[in-house]
Amino acid sequence: MESGMSIRAYPTLPLTPLRVRSFRWIIKEKLISDIHAYVKRGEYGKASELLLIAVENAPVPIRSIWRPFLATLRQQVPPNLIGLQLDNIAAGMRMDPPYEPSMERVFLDLDRNRINHAYAALHTFSMDRGKKLALAHGYHGILVACLREIELERLGDGMEARPPCAHVFGLSEGVQFLLSTEDPEFPTKYTLDEAEEHLATALRLENGNTYFLAFYAQVLLAKGDFPRAMDLLKERYHAEKSIPCLRMIMSIDLREVICQTEHILDYLTLDPFASRATYFEPFMARVLCQPDDWDDTTMRRLLEIVLNRVELGDQEESCGWECLAILLSYLRANNQKLINEFMEQRLTWWKDAYFANDCFYRAKEESDLIVYKAVCAQQLLDLESGHPVYKLLSGKLSSAHAEFVDSHMRSLDHENQ
Repeated sequence: MESGMSIRAYPTLPLTPLRVRSFRWIIKEKLISDIHAYVKRGEYGKASELLLIAVENAPVPIRSIWRPFLATLRQQVPPNLIGLQLDNIAAGMRMDPPYEPSMERVFLDLDRNRINHAYAALHTFSMDRGKKLALAHGYHGILVACLREIELERLGDGMEARPPCAHVFGLSEGVQFLLSTEDPEFPTKYTLDEAEEHLATALRLENGNTYFLAFYAQVLLAKGDFPRAMDLLKERYHAEKSIPCLRMIMSIDLREVICQTEHILDYLTLDPFASRATYFEPFMARVLCQPDDWDDTTMRRLLEIVLNRVELGDQEESCGWECLAILLSYLRANNQKLINEFMEQRLTWWKDAYFANDCFYRAKEESDLIVYKAVCAQQLLDLESGHPVYKLLSGKLSSAHAEFVDSHMRSLDHENQ
């Protein structure tokens, strides 16, 4: 390792209680740090040795080493035996509740699309040792609602059931309802009342959990309690802007997503990685087609969203740079102060991170990304004549790129005079 003791610095013999109590805090922290480091580097054998020391001898909280422990378990135990190992760990732990292994067992079944096994394990756990754990009750409620949907689909004439995980995690990206409304003509084994009970318990145990609140609101909507669902969502969103609540509010809004200006601005602010096809491009296209229709406050938020997309999103994605080039072109003529405010400090590191000469010299072929980035560089920097940006943009471009360059950059002739 780069610094600190190697694995041999740790005791390899059984430790007495006295020796355990004499471990200094710094040694314990280093033990945890080295376990994480070895797993991150893929050195599972070394990680396993330290994990044994941590579990058997050292005063290390299980939660501080659970993720590397699980990663090592997945590497060293055959896939068909991992569930059994998790069950044994849960049974042997003195924690109440044994949160990590019991919930991991549920997630393992969900990963394998064994939703009925996951429900059975979670039902037992949430009614017994996990009865005071919000996570157990929350997922219990979600699984009940999802199993009810699967039942309803199988009861429907000619309807093909969706994969189980589409029910459990369907809210993670799409803005859509997942739950069918209550219908006495189609009774099911799994009920909305059971789902509501466990989700309500989860929220009572952990009031700020917006993920469970979004599902709870779906259950209320399916039961026809629209006012209560909306009041809960708006109250929570006012207190804490969260993506799960916002998605549900956007779902309930009857307007198209890209027409919900305030909602989509909030959404793109909260999630710089939001789906390009579903959220980012359609909304930006609508706004940037008629920038004069938007006030300074909206333009400020748009610039911040686009800069977050460029800095925090996929570095190979071109749409953020395209939107930035269009915004810069408009703001140069209408609000240069806004550009200065956002870019003055950024340019001290953007020059090397995004606009280094080599970036444009190495461009072997014309691409959306390199063209849009070059236009942004020309807009933001005072480039000398002969800079590789000019060579790139004055070279042979496709008709679409040439039109974009002509529309969104300063005159090359003027820059090269």
